[in-house]
Amino acid sequence: MARFTSAALALLLCLTQSPLTSAATTLIDSTGALTRAPISESSLGNGIVAVLSSPGTPSFFTAGEDGVTIDSYNGVSVLSSPGATLSGTSPLSKGNGASAAAAVSGSIIISGITESDLENGLDDTRHGQTLTGIFKQKIKAGGDQVTLIVAVPVDVDGKKVVSDVKHIFDAANAEVGSDAQFDDLYAVSVEIVENEADAQRVSGQ
Repeated sequence: MARFTSAALALLLCLTQSPLTSAATTLIDSTGALTRAPISESSLGNGIVAVLSSPGTPSFFTAGEDGVTIDSYNGVSVLSSPGATLSGTSPLSKGNGASAAAAVSGSIIISGITESDLENGLDDTRHGQTLTGIFKQKIKAGGDQVTLIVAVPVDVDGKKVVSDVKHIFDAANAEVGSDAQFDDLYAVSVEIVENEADAQRVSGQ
């Protein structure tokens, strides 16, 4: 099982132990339309984290399914967005909201992964589609390395999960026609995050 980096651990603690300091602001509604809600400079805090959920799948992390929202946890801005669904025709169901949130974030959490997803591999799942969109955008834009946290509900072979993620990246790389290296763009970690007790356990490691 892969372990959290210190940055990822600090992020998890912010998300699981810090109270909300303000109400969430919807940036993109459930139809994929930009709300043009004003975002104050102070609301951006000291960093931006994208929490990407899987609509209809329980997730330990707070992530709205009705659009892309921004919230604040102890000075860290959290962009919550639904990922792809493999059904529907809206921009959100195609994972566009997740890609947009990830594009401006220094850390990304993929949540809502099920045991079935892990058994069958992430490539052909909604998470695979979400990651493909995120990777294509990052490959084209380049920039600094970001943290990618894959939250899983059960103890698994972390190396296999990372291998699945890198396979999705390689496919996206080929589609874009790039020779970008995964490790130059992402620092990936895999951790069991199923409930608050798990978060407390991780925080003690």
